[in-house]
Amino acid sequence: MRIGKNNLWSSFIDQAGLKELMGYEENLNLEFKEAKSSFDKDKLIKYCIALANEKGGYLILGVSDKIPRQVVGTSLFENLVNIQREIFDSIHLKIVIQEIEVEGKRVLVFQVPSRPPATPLTYAGDIGCALANP
Repeated sequence: MRIGKNNLWSSFIDQAGLKELMGYEENLNLEFKEAKSSFDKDKLIKYCIALANEKGGYLILGVSDKIPRQVVGTSLFENLVNIQREIFDSIHLKIVIQEIEVEGKRVLVFQVPSRPPATPLTYAGDIGCALANP
């Protein structure tokens, strides 16, 4: 994982881990979105594809995009099992979704694994360029 000096990948993120991630610049493996009350499901899937095609990473909803980041909370995707299933049905990749409460605000952490070797993921003809075109 190319996020920082500590390898937070493949582990559940707690409040301290989230705080650490919030200090990093966004990159090919880390993306923050405020997404307080709206975020297009197709856009979510494209972000997951883009992260998977770059060896995996995190998409974090409910945190401001710019440093210094602030937890703003999100009301999206209340049924995490359903959205996880929808993502899997769309791209055939298991995404781990974690809900963290910080100061009474809900944050969603999408942990996206790397795509299978030599198999770029696509969705609706897109190979996951969502990170380049937020």
